[in-house]
Amino acid sequence: MKIIVLIVIGGLLAGETHYVDAAEADFHGFYFELLLTHLDAFEARVQGQLSTLAEQINDLKSEVTRTTKEIETKVDNTEAIMKKLTIQQKVSTSALRIELLTLKANIVRECTNKEVFSTMIEQQAMQVVRRIERSTVVSGTQQLFVDSQEFNVYVDSTNEHGFGGGWIVFQRRFDGSENFSRGWQEYVNGFGSIRGEHWLGLEPLYQILQTARHELLIVLEDYDGTIGYEHYDNFTLGDMNTSYEISSLGSYVGNAGRSFFPHLHGVFSTYDDDFQDCAKKNAGGWWFTQDNGCKNRFITG
Repeated sequence: MKIIVLIVIGGLLAGETHYVDAAEADFHGFYFELLLTHLDAFEARVQGQLSTLAEQINDLKSEVTRTTKEIETKVDNTEAIMKKLTIQQKVSTSALRIELLTLKANIVRECTNKEVFSTMIEQQAMQVVRRIERSTVVSGTQQLFVDSQEFNVYVDSTNEHGFGGGWIVFQRRFDGSENFSRGWQEYVNGFGSIRGEHWLGLEPLYQILQTARHELLIVLEDYDGTIGYEHYDNFTLGDMNTSYEISSLGSYVGNAGRSFFPHLHGVFSTYDDDFQDCAKKNAGGWWFTQDNGCKNRFITG
């Protein structure tokens, strides 16, 4: 150690001999003891400073450890918060998507309701217009033009049923003067007298029904003058390729029962074009079905 250097300063010089007397020896011994005392004090101060430094280092290590733990805790908390925010963001996005879909569905529903309401009002208005037109039409023969085709029809405006006038008659029977046991082609084209008993014809009827929405009214009168009727508000037929299938009847109103309703989706058949054999059994053309063994109500037999 550097302290040793101080001890050897007073060493012997080569080739020289020094004799020290007792007084000089005591003098040198005193200063040696004084030097040792100072060295001990210096060593104690150094040791104290080293201990203090060691304590400060330990305190610094503890502070670093504590700070590191705090940082790690804050990092963990930050990560947890970020995860929570991510989850909340996903939840918020999902909720927003659901709200948008709900809003879209509400808009579509409202638009649909308005369209349905508008269509319903238009249909009711057309029915009123048609009834007003019928009330001003007198009974008798008229000419109809459909796609450059001319049809002679009989229009009934007696209003004995309460539905107004202007009804196009496609079948009329009242005295049995006309034979309705006819073949397919005659039922397609029509037969009889327009002013008397007649069948307008399936093809003319189909062509007329294509021009607009039409209602169907069946009026029955017995010998006592009692009138029964069936009214359907949306009567449509298929073309010849479907054998003039009844594709729609709509809603029913009447006092004669829904006797015509079972013929919905029935196809027209005659004795010479009858895959069900119903026309042969009943001697007349009609929209027969086999649901009840051909025992359908019909008014052409």
